[in-house]
Amino acid sequence: MAGLWDTWIDKNTVELINRCNIITRPANRDMKDVHDRMPCLLSQDTANIWVNRELSPDERFAAFDPVKDNLLEMKAVNNLGMWTNIKACFDER
Repeated sequence: MAGLWDTWIDKNTVELINRCNIITRPANRDMKDVHDRMPCLLSQDTANIWVNRELSPDERFAAFDPVKDNLLEMKAVNNLGMWTNIKACFDER
């Protein structure tokens, strides 16, 4: 997934602040029923373009090709089941 990361120092508290985000795009056909946005998914090649600081921002953003329909596998979960599965992943570590 494409995203941005930044670290800065708060001038008032001298605290080191880490910030990150996920870059999104309009949802493809598969995701439209779930949400109107989806993450920009990158292949290895497009990820290399995205992180290449020698390229212009326009060249880097051009790496965000639309996600093909039928690429993602959709599975329904309920909120409790989702939390239990996420918690189990952390408990295993």
